[in-house]
Amino acid sequence: MKLNVRLLLLILMLPLGCPPATQPQSCDVTPALEPDLLPRRPFAESSIWNRPVPADGAFADVTEAIFGDPRYAPTRVIPDLVTVAYTDPAQPLVRIEKNRGWRLPQRATSSGVLLYERHLSLTAGIGVSWNKVGNALFNIVDPATWLADEGVGGWRCPGQPLLTLLSDAPRSHNIDVLNGDGLRGYGRGSGLPALGGLLRLGELKNGVNHALAVMFPAHTYSSSRHFVWPASAADQYAGNLLYGYGGANPNFTMGTLLAIPRDIDVHAVPWKTPQGAILAVCAQQYGWYVVDSSTAEPGVTVMCLAVEVRAALQDIGYAIEPDTGHESVNPAILDAVGFTDDVISILRMTKAVVSNVPS
Repeated sequence: MKLNVRLLLLILMLPLGCPPATQPQSCDVTPALEPDLLPRRPFAESSIWNRPVPADGAFADVTEAIFGDPRYAPTRVIPDLVTVAYTDPAQPLVRIEKNRGWRLPQRATSSGVLLYERHLSLTAGIGVSWNKVGNALFNIVDPATWLADEGVGGWRCPGQPLLTLLSDAPRSHNIDVLNGDGLRGYGRGSGLPALGGLLRLGELKNGVNHALAVMFPAHTYSSSRHFVWPASAADQYAGNLLYGYGGANPNFTMGTLLAIPRDIDVHAVPWKTPQGAILAVCAQQYGWYVVDSSTAEPGVTVMCLAVEVRAALQDIGYAIEPDTGHESVNPAILDAVGFTDDVISILRMTKAVVSNVPS
């Protein structure tokens, strides 16, 4: 999926550490579909993810920032997969260990450094190894307290330790997914949590009543204003003149809230897919937050939607071939071409909500 240069720069600074422990370098298993225990709207009702876009909000046009340079205009829409696992005191303690790098086989190889431990079943969290080149974000949620741990560059095979890329930072723990403000996380360039704006199981069929998390090529983000609230950070390479943020519009950057103004009748638009129609309503009611960077390759520019693994499997029939990494969706569930056209149409209707400020 996408290659996050911010992570690659961090990897180059990592110490070699201990000799690697024995760890499988492939894990070609179907993600386990554990019960979906999370609240339907994680975080407090007053959080940025759950509050509607104000009808009287001030907007600024960012169409040129997204589509002006054909090298970076979105041509493909793919999920940025997020795995959610749940602790269970009846299960054994599982070691969460630091791995040795972003790419395989380093991602699937333990450094031997123990970060923390959690009670997990043999298959909890194995979905994190499904996409071998993506961000591999994961959350370990304790249903007894509704506090979560968050990690990135993850990997787990059944019965093995759960591996993660970056060091054990305080902001990666005790994320309150029931009553928290949804502003603090670990693994996104913006500093926002992976559970924020996540497409969950059934939402592409029944409606999305929260904001979405989205990602665009880093070059499109403002070169002069690297992030705005609610983001608390930007990619570490944002200021790099060669591959950092290169956009001219200060209103399109990390943390930007995109929304369709209320004077547009989204129900009158002839959407190509029912899923696109649902996302359009979401874009108007709650908006889409820019939370991280995606990738741009010759002829293919990726725009990402944050999607929980269960939703990817069941709501779009998402599949990844183990040998080639080729991604596809089940055409009986989702018209991928029509859906991409719909998402791009939505983006052309959105504007940046420049009045989006702390309450």
